[in-house]
Amino acid sequence: MPNVNTNRRIVLTNNGRLIQPPISGYSFWFRADGLVAGYSNSYGSADSGNAVSRLTDLGGSTIYAEQTTGSKQPVLVTSTIGTRLRKAVRFTAASLMEFNVINAEALTNNISGITMYVVSKINTGGTNQFSIFFSTVSSGTARADIRSLVANTWQTSGRRLDADGVQTVAGAASTSAFKILGGAIDYTNSNAVHYENGAAVNTNSSFSTDGSTSATNSAAVTIGSSASTNYMNADIGEILVYIGYHDATQVASVHAWLNNFYGLY
Repeated sequence: MPNVNTNRRIVLTNNGRLIQPPISGYSFWFRADGLVAGYSNSYGSADSGNAVSRLTDLGGSTIYAEQTTGSKQPVLVTSTIGTRLRKAVRFTAASLMEFNVINAEALTNNISGITMYVVSKINTGGTNQFSIFFSTVSSGTARADIRSLVANTWQTSGRRLDADGVQTVAGAASTSAFKILGGAIDYTNSNAVHYENGAAVNTNSSFSTDGSTSATNSAAVTIGSSASTNYMNADIGEILVYIGYHDATQVASVHAWLNNFYGLY
């Protein structure tokens, strides 16, 4: 099994103690609201023009997402999410962030499950816009992701073995509003559930075949794109990923914690 780089460090901000997720043991956690234009801090780095070059794991691990090419950098936008008017990172048709592969590529190697949480909305609809994307041994195929499809619908997708076909769990009806999304995949029992705003909207109980994922590292782990294709036109406020399957009670707990911060439903 890979080292999932779990961390439970309390991060201090100018506003006091950052409230940690209600379930410990996450592999990485990014939040846009703590980014500050012109500064680098524990949340990441943004320049004076709001271009975001890095998102840093708030658990203190060595995992981060980065974009060093200026033309591909997303931008920080303020007062945009929910009743709390939280910040977001805005991705366009040319922007993406890539993980430092040496520390992220092994996360989905030979695992029994994964649970992904994303706070996002689509600004321009289109096919296969990826919020968080873990590839198989091939950079163009998904082992686990949460993506948007035509007409701004969301789904959880992935596959267990590298040679498998992609499996999906459809989301709710079309909307361009911010949502708290959850994708929980239980590879061991061939089960996956897609959640939106605290509710399980669909289940796939035949998600590939029983067992762990292939014992291969991801060739690519990205935000806002699937390995430099299928770019998003979207805002993302938060990404939180656990190696392991969360049941409905656990997902409800995380969604409630996120909703308390954003005020979305």
